[in-house]
Amino acid sequence: MLIFYLVLLFLVPVETSLSQEIQTDKLTDASSASGKFWFYSHDQEDLIYGPFKYKNEFFYEISFWFDLYATYQSSTIIIHDSEDLRIIYDVFSADALYKNDLNRFTKDALSKDLLNMRLQQMRDEFSALSIGKHDGPVAHKILKTLKAHRIKIPSNRTKARKFFTSLGENLRYQIGQRDSVITAISKLGPYLSTIDFLLTIFKLPLDLRTISILESSFYSDAISRVGAAGVWQIIDSVGEKFLVVNKYEDQRRNPIISALAAFRILSENFRITKSWDFTLLAYNSGISHILNFKKSSPLDIKKYLTTYTHDSFGFASRNYLFEFYSLNYALAYKKYLFPEVMALSGAIDGNFSIYVSLCPFDLVKDKPFSFLAAYNTQFFGSTIQRGSSVISKSPLPASRFYKLNETDLLTNYPNKFINLIQGQSCSTR
Repeated sequence: MLIFYLVLLFLVPVETSLSQEIQTDKLTDASSASGKFWFYSHDQEDLIYGPFKYKNEFFYEISFWFDLYATYQSSTIIIHDSEDLRIIYDVFSADALYKNDLNRFTKDALSKDLLNMRLQQMRDEFSALSIGKHDGPVAHKILKTLKAHRIKIPSNRTKARKFFTSLGENLRYQIGQRDSVITAISKLGPYLSTIDFLLTIFKLPLDLRTISILESSFYSDAISRVGAAGVWQIIDSVGEKFLVVNKYEDQRRNPIISALAAFRILSENFRITKSWDFTLLAYNSGISHILNFKKSSPLDIKKYLTTYTHDSFGFASRNYLFEFYSLNYALAYKKYLFPEVMALSGAIDGNFSIYVSLCPFDLVKDKPFSFLAAYNTQFFGSTIQRGSSVISKSPLPASRFYKLNETDLLTNYPNKFINLIQGQSCSTR
């Protein structure tokens, strides 16, 4: 049955889209990054912090990711070259699949099969091109794409073989993110004013709020393959330095408390690098890569991104800066790019305050404080110990909670907040 649906829904459209190149070209041109991003890159409303205004030498890279965030939905798949982001071989949509009556698991399986078929089809064509076979609509499309970007094909047969073999190895796909960004903006809404307040007292650019969406789509339960957790995607070793991470709670899962750790990391990175570009790269892949590079060369961002090599510094690390720039522009101009976001954004009125509990209590049994469960997602159970930190927009009684002030936030790590209540007693009256 799966094969039947694949043939019915996709094999014909694949052949059609590849043979009728004008249709695919229209999709690409209509959302062309070199057009859409070029317009917003002028930052006519001056919404972008100076150091985060785009750099000419990275225009195409930033444009590619801008389209992924601002134009393409998650049902759209872009097949491209991993080394040269100008080269987009195909853009196709799985909307037809997701609009039918199949269950979600079947749809996901079919979508994956479709993608694998497309990729294999293109790899076969690169193999054919490497031995001089230029027939067929897929080969024509590949050659047309290369010609459009003035990429010269070697005339020497041996070099041409290596050229097409290399392009086949560079083949990569990316799924659109526009709908994910819209959802993330909605999730960020209730926390936005507090995050901006914390950035301000830490004397950091407000644009850094973009990291929370870039890293996790503002999903507090997000966990990466290397164990980074929460909205700010903080790894275990760093989390344990700044935050409470144990079997009872993981403060990385609280967007506000973990922000305090994220902002300390960013501040430290900037102190070391004196560069916001390298500060962002260090946040993503660690400061060690930059320090290693600095031993042999002055810190030059273009040289670093084009020449630095390391087993753990791959495609994602190399593109992190471009992703930040593009998403930052998209978020700055969200009222134009995501007009539907106003209906989805959560309430942003009022700041959260951070408190340290003077008394143990239960989020389920103690009804006056059960509302705290909605935003304090760091706890694994309902029992809250004395000395635990919680966030709340509503005032909490001073007899049971100590409210942290700006000095407390700036001079103490969250895992040391418990020290601020030494000598203070709990009163349940």
